[in-house]
Formats: sequence, C-alpha cells, structure tokens
Amino acid sequence: MAAPLADDERGPYRQTRLQLQHGQAPIDERLALFTTYAGTSVTDSPLAIQRELSRRRPDLRILWAVADHSVAVPEGAESVLVRSKEWYAAWSTAHLVVTNVEPDRWYRPRDGQVLVQTFHGYPSKTMGKVLWESKNFSPRRIRHQLEHTSATWSLLVTPDAAMDRHYREQYEWAGPIVHEGYPRNDALVGTAALERRAEVRAALGIGDRTAVLHAPTWRDDRASNFRAAETVDTVDLDAFTRALPNHVLLMRGHRFHRAGADRPGVIDVTDHPEINDLILAADVAVLDYSSLRFDFALTGKPIVFLVPDLADYTHGARGFLFPFEETTPGPLVADTAAVIEQVRDVEALTRRTAEDLASFNARFNRNHDGDAARRVTEVMLGLRSPRDSAEGHA
Repeated sequence: MAAPLADDERGPYRQTRLQLQHGQAPIDERLALFTTYAGTSVTDSPLAIQRELSRRRPDLRILWAVADHSVAVPEGAESVLVRSKEWYAAWSTAHLVVTNVEPDRWYRPRDGQVLVQTFHGYPSKTMGKVLWESKNFSPRRIRHQLEHTSATWSLLVTPDAAMDRHYREQYEWAGPIVHEGYPRNDALVGTAALERRAEVRAALGIGDRTAVLHAPTWRDDRASNFRAAETVDTVDLDAFTRALPNHVLLMRGHRFHRAGADRPGVIDVTDHPEINDLILAADVAVLDYSSLRFDFALTGKPIVFLVPDLADYTHGARGFLFPFEETTPGPLVADTAAVIEQVRDVEALTRRTAEDLASFNARFNRNHDGDAARRVTEVMLGLRSPRDSAEGHA
C-alpha cells in the first residue's frame, strides 16, 4: 500500500524535486531516524536499538518511517510517511539513521550523519559482489551497487566476528563493524520470552495444539522484480492437516509475499508484524534456506528442513556463503510425508536434535545472550570502540 501523500508530494516530478532538496538543511544532532522493511513494519534490530537508545538518550527525537498510518510506532516516537516531505527531510537532516535494508537510490550520506546498517538476517546466502556477478552484472553496475550499499554505511552490525569477512569481501567494506550479536534476538532469550509466548498463542487462537511454523524463503528465480516473487508451495496443506489434527500450521510467507487465507489447521501469519512472536509461539519449525534458522535455534526447539530443491537452489537460484548442510541442526527432508513423520512427535524430535542444536548455537549464536542491543548502542554512541574482529578467532 502506498503512503497517503499530499498533492504536492505525488508523482515522479514532485518526488524528484524533493530528492533534489537533499542536503540543503543543517544536520540535527538530536534527530534519529529508524526504518525497517521500507516502512511496512516497525521491528527487527532497529527496534531493539531504538528502545535501548531512548532509554539512554531521552533527549533525542525519534522518527520511524512508515508506509501508511496503520503501522504503529513505539510510545514516545513519531511516525513519518515514506516519500512525504517530512520523510525526505528526516533522511537529509537526521544525525543518526538506523536501517535493516538498503537506502533508496537517491540517498547520499552527508558529513555529520551516522548510518547504522543492521541487515535483517544471519549471513548465509550469497550476497554482494558474488551474487551480482552470478546475475551477470557488469563491473560498472557492480560499482554502482556498491555506491548504494556499503558506501552509505557508517557502522555495520554483524552477529559474530567470523561473519565479518563476508561483508568486507563482498561489499568492499573497510569501516567499523560491531559483531557482538543481533539486537533483534534479545527478545528470544530474555526473561520475558515465556510470557510473550503465552500472549501470542492466545492471540492467534493456538490453544493447546502443537504449533508448526512454516516459513519458506524468497526465491530469486521466481521473482518478477526485487520486491515480488511467487510463493513456494512445498507443503501439501490438505495432507498435513488430515494427518495431524492436533497440530496447527503457522504459515509465514516472505515479506514480499501476499498473505493467504486461514483454513482449518492453518493460520496465515504472513502479515503478523513481529517474527519473534511467531518464533516464540511455535513448538517446531519447518524451514528451507531462510536465515530464520539461526534465530529459531536460539529457543532450543527443533527444526525440520524441507529442501526438495536443494541442488537447484545451491547451484542456480542463490547459493550459500558456506555449505548449507553445516548450518542445518535438524533433519533434511524432501516432501510433506517426511515432514509429517518428523513433527508428529515433537518431544522425540527435540531429543534427537538437541546435541546438534547445542553445537550449532555454540558456533553461530554465541553472542546472542539477550544483551546485544546494549553493546551495539554503546558503540553507536561512541561509549566504546568495536572489538578487534580477530578477537576470539585465532
């Protein structure tokens, strides 16, 4: 849905005029702009950072970019409509910008601005130069891509120092990195997690049924543009619901997928604004190549990997930064029947996969201890410097 813009903000001509005004007003040292997923929701690491920042710096004026007025912002923050005059002014004058996606192509960072790039998932799939090269981008186009990605960053957030090299290599990033966990994951390991789980399950009407979170990832080879792709239908819903009447499937499409309709035994949660809610509410996950596996693993609950197209995805659709099988602390299956057998008895599945999950978390999630937002915010505010990326990885 497009933002309800005023008459003098609508259309390519007026939008271009607003973009050309970028950089004309002075930087406001007390203004911070936060944005996630182009304003369609208020979530992810920027939200966790904003809460910590507001606690430490209550003098700051906090703006959240929203796609329309249905997107709620935290208490004490203000909303600003994407592509409105106020939104352009915020991008131009905010001293601090925190985002989990690339800025729009018209944006150029200004002296005095700090842009914190958190991204929105654990690095595991190909990205940056190797991805662009696989799409046959010319060297000139790749330089253009870098100008609109890493050339806009002031600080990069990664989950662990072992991941830093991928961003340095693929985005030619030589700037500072804070690699001490994703703030987004603090809620998954904090003391309030169990309480939030109960609240979400009640709100969704799960009751005492076993909740199975199914979240197929984006498929580049099915995309019609960079924000639209066909949903992958790898689970036979009729077979699943017939075989498991005491289970409920929480169907989560990618953020660029359209929501589907609920049906007996299936709740479509594509439009639920907070993925952490769904992670907490679920008892087991059925995933494919999504980086959501890194977040879900923190709960200690089991994961089944439904990957009938693994060979095609690995060698054609997208590919990985490191072997996919090294990052799958659960069984790999090829069809709905195998999924049903795996999730029929979740307690047994938990016992079978507990050791693999523990090893996985020790390798990939060691910094996700519920305190990442504090550490990232301290670096943002200059209270300390990022740790050396070689620390702990001799």
